This record gives sequence, C-alpha cells and structure tokens, in this order.
Amino acid sequence: MTPPLARLVHDLQSPSGWTREAALKQLADGLQPYSPALLPLLMRRLNDWVGPVRRAAEVTLARWEATLPIADLLACADALDALARGGRADPRWAQRLRARLTDSAQALPRLKHMVQHSPTQAVFAWQCLRRAPSVEVGELALLGLNSRSLGVVMQATRLLPSLHSQPALWLACLQRALTHRQGSVRAQALRSVPADWRVSLPPHLHQALRGLLHPSVLDTSASARWLAVARLDLPADELCQATLAQWPDLPPRRQAGALQLLADLAQPTGHAQQSTALQAQVLAALDAQAVAVRQSAHVAALRLGVLTPAAALARSVHDGNRVYRAVWHWCRRGHLLSRSDLEAAGLIDADWRAVDRNARVQALLQELDPWEALLGLLQQPADGHDLRHHDPQALAQRWLLRHNRGSVRPTPRQWADIQALLAAGRWGAFTHTRPSLQFVLDAWS
Repeated sequence: MTPPLARLVHDLQSPSGWTREAALKQLADGLQPYSPALLPLLMRRLNDWVGPVRRAAEVTLARWEATLPIADLLACADALDALARGGRADPRWAQRLRARLTDSAQALPRLKHMVQHSPTQAVFAWQCLRRAPSVEVGELALLGLNSRSLGVVMQATRLLPSLHSQPALWLACLQRALTHRQGSVRAQALRSVPADWRVSLPPHLHQALRGLLHPSVLDTSASARWLAVARLDLPADELCQATLAQWPDLPPRRQAGALQLLADLAQPTGHAQQSTALQAQVLAALDAQAVAVRQSAHVAALRLGVLTPAAALARSVHDGNRVYRAVWHWCRRGHLLSRSDLEAAGLIDADWRAVDRNARVQALLQELDPWEALLGLLQQPADGHDLRHHDPQALAQRWLLRHNRGSVRPTPRQWADIQALLAAGRWGAFTHTRPSLQFVLDAWS
C-alpha cells in the first residue's frame, strides 16, 4: 500500500467516529482512488454504530457502485454476507450488491465453486444462486447437496419435491441425499417421496426407487427408518425375516440400524416373544466388535425384554462410554432400576458399596438413593485405589456441593450415621473443602 492508502485503511478502523467519518469523506470527495483493499472496510462502515459514519459510507459507495469489479465483490463475500445480516445497515445496499452478482455471468462459476468448497461462504453463495434466473432448480439442488454446509444441504433437500416433474433428476438428487451423513437430511429426502409413488411415478422407475428405499429401512435415524418403511408399505413379518436373512452381509452402520428396526417392528406386535431367531441375533450382537452395533444391541435387548435393565447395565458398565450411556439413559428414563436389581446383578453389595470399586456404579448409586449412596461412599477407604478423580470421597464431595439446596432430605437415621462417620475421622479426603462442606452439612441439620 502507498502511505496515503495505508493511512486511510488505518483511519477506517479507528475507534473514533470522527476519524472514520473524515476518512470516508476523503473517499467521497475523490481524494483517494478506488482500491480493492477499501471495499470490505467500506461495507463494514455501512453497518457502523454511528449515524454520520453510515451516511458518509453510503455516499462513497454510491460513487463507486457502478464501476465495482465483480471479482472484487466476490473476494469480499464475507463482508457482503455480514452486511446483509447487519441490523443497522440499509438492507437495500446488500440487495443491490447481491443483485450485481446474481445477474453477472462472470460471477456464476465462482459462486458455484463457493457453494461446494467454502463452508464459510456457502450460504451467501447459495442465496445468490437461488436468485439467479439462469440457474435451474435441478442444478441448484445438485450443487447444494454437494455442499459442505449442513444449512445449504438442508435447503437443497427441501427443493426435491419440485423435481417430481423430472423423475430421473429427482432420483439422482434423492440418491445423493440418502447417502448424507446427517440423519435429518436423509429423513427430509424421504419426505419428498410421494405416498402414491406407485401411481404418480413412471413404472420403469419403480425398481430404481425401491433400490433406494430398501437400504433406508435400516437407517440409524428413527425418522428416516420409519419414513422408508411407510413408503415401501411392507408387512412387519416380511421386513423382519428379510433383515435377519441379510444380516451377515451388512456393514456395521446398517447392522446398528437393523437392530433398531427389529426392535421397532417386534415391540408393538409382540413378535419378540415368538421369534427365537430374533432373540439369538440380538444376544449375539451384544459382543460385536463395532461400538455402534453393541450400543444398538443393548438398547434393543432392553426394549425386547431379552435382558433385564440390571443385567444390561452389568454388561455395559465395563464397556465403552457410548454403550454405557445408552443403557443408563434408557434405564433412567423409564425408572427401571432399584437397589435390589443392582444387588442381584452383582454391581453393589449389601452395604451399598460398588463391587470392583467402579466409578460408574458409584455415580449411579447417587441417582437411586443419594443419602444411602453417600453413606456407602463415606465407608470406603480414600486410599489404595487408582481411580484418581473418580474415587469415592471425591464423588461424595461433589454430590454434597451439587445437592446442597436439593429437595431430597435425609432420614433421621441417615443423618445420624453420616454425622457419626464424619465425627469418627472421615474428613481425611475433604481437607481443602472442609469449611464449605461443613457449611452444607450445617444447613441440613
């Protein structure tokens, strides 16, 4: 930059409104010729919080607007997008600048590239292309479905119903949407399939559409799975038998969806009690190598009654975090666990102590009967373990601090036992937080 231009760039970003306004007046009077470095700063000043600065920026842009190069407008797409979303700027400026890009044949290739290769600018480029008269709906949908921006992909998926008059193009877009990683996109694509597709679509495309819908029946998204089942309109028994038959050839992601589908189909009809093959498949999947398959298998076993909640929890407590959390949330949502269940499963002993000193079980105890769990935790030694931040004393300490204003009050017996344990010297692990804990205990007394 030349020294005058560098000075203007500095002044346009000054914290002083008078300095910014003076710099813009120099540009409006023609004392400094147009430069691409000034355009994004000028757009920023159109949304300035000082009124005179905004008006000076509008005068400058009105002087340059007719001769602005398309390449420079594309280069500052981020600033133009921020201008369109600004709350103080006159919206007509963003509309006029965007219209120049929309009507320019030179800008269309660059905008198409931005939709597919620039996640930060994809929404802005997509909005420009939607207003371009030379871009057809089919091309726009394909461009949007290949974008790396989820917002653009969802907007492109909503265009699929308008492509029913072009069945071949609609099927191509539908295939692209059904392979997207996001379940909401796949579900939205399936909503574009008309319920009367056997009548409304040409017969020669029926087989192609069935080929797209059949894999979606095993989708991991419940919405996508049931939309595909509804569109195919197949009997539950036939679907269940076909799924079990193709199970060995399915990839892990499809196997996880198959387990969820089997549970969906069997639970309302009572088919789970009649099909030993289904129960055997669910039990075999509990030890699968893929985490997604084990997670779906544990939840399916709970839904079908193949495993009791305590047995499923005992299996998952030493598994990965995804499997354990899936079982735990399912049991917690249905209030399916009790102390007797945990004792029968061998997770705790008669004194409410977790077998094998598992931190997950200790945290689980606090959800069942928090004051009894606190007694069990206080009775365990604070040393001689390698659980570090998940040791029993630390769990008890965090529980007290979190529930100091809770509604679950201890019984007189529980309160007396806690006081006796603390009086007997169980404060060893609470050295640094003893004053705050003493305050909490005094509040309960």
